[in-house]
Amino acid sequence: MPNDWRVGDKTGRSGRGETNDVAVLYPPNGAPIFVAIYSKVPAASDDTGSKIVSSVAREIVSELSAAPKN
Repeated sequence: MPNDWRVGDKTGRSGRGETNDVAVLYPPNGAPIFVAIYSKVPAASDDTGSKIVSSVAREIVSELSAAPKN
């Protein structure tokens, strides 16, 4: 996220292929944005699950960074 945004998040795993992250993003001049990412790939390692969630998070950040400013 841009340096002037505040972020709080909590990650989790089930040990059965589920990996998740929930976050609240606080832009400097706007309402909070809530994000939930959940993936389930039973054969995936914890590392692979983390990479999937990280990839989705990067896409979200990219889209939010490109969004027009009010």
